[in-house]
Amino acid sequence: MTTATTLSTPTFAIPTQTAAPAAPAGLVFQPEACERLCRLLKDWCGVKIESSKSYLIQGRLRALMTTEGIADLTALLDRAERPGGTRLRDQIVDMMTTHETLFFRDTHPFEVMITKILPPMLADPTRTAPIQIHCAACSSGQEPYSIAMMLQERLSASSYSRIRIAATDISTGTIAQARKGEFMDHELRRGLTTAQRERFFEPINGTAGSNDSRLINSIRSMVRFDVMNLTSPNSVATVAGQVDILLCRNVLIYFDTETCQRVMRALASVIRPGGLLLLGASEMLRDSEGMFQTEVIGTTRFQRRVPASTTASTLGR
Repeated sequence: MTTATTLSTPTFAIPTQTAAPAAPAGLVFQPEACERLCRLLKDWCGVKIESSKSYLIQGRLRALMTTEGIADLTALLDRAERPGGTRLRDQIVDMMTTHETLFFRDTHPFEVMITKILPPMLADPTRTAPIQIHCAACSSGQEPYSIAMMLQERLSASSYSRIRIAATDISTGTIAQARKGEFMDHELRRGLTTAQRERFFEPINGTAGSNDSRLINSIRSMVRFDVMNLTSPNSVATVAGQVDILLCRNVLIYFDTETCQRVMRALASVIRPGGLLLLGASEMLRDSEGMFQTEVIGTTRFQRRVPASTTASTLGR
């Protein structure tokens, strides 16, 4: 998310640092403004950052403030909250949320998906609708593109053409970059085999001497990217159709309990009964309303969506 950061990761990676350096020369970061920023971030995208991490705020916003010609954080926030401040607010969210992801992250969820989850869905003779896979907080797109590559590698064209992949993130800038399908050489070296790089990527025109590459069109065209705020039920409700498999990995750990529960309700509303939710390997399900049941498939822990009638009866006990 991108949630506002790896419906990859937004993924939020907040560095640790023992001592806060002085504010960048010429810029002012008042303690009360840092506290205000943290409150706004929670409202805007659900991410909880401690105001004591002033070094993080300074490091992330310095370039934006310089570009905008704004000398202090209070003035930056004032402008972002004014009517017409949406662009600046989105830029602040982009800067304050780190997008950390890689191709085929953790490996085993992809293998379980292709060997154990998708085959029975594809073999179901009663199914007429496409299989819907949704990658929430997709960051720069490595996760959904990994799924697209896997489908082309392991399934026939007649099978993978029945699968739709959607990917969302709160960051407009990250989504714009993901749609391009362009990656730097160091990104391509994380998770991809040489055979995959040779089959699915092509050099970017005009970058002589560079190993940066673009995904071929047949892979890019398999993924539909959109902006979505996981903490906004109205935003999540824009997801088209009922999702069969929803990946939302390494995001909930950056939300407080109340926000997590709100996000879980929103996700449950777009996953079909019996559909699957995949969280990060270190994330514990925060589901006090019985919307999901934990199920281990292969080596991967999924959360299966409980039918609404079952949930209602459980809550009524």
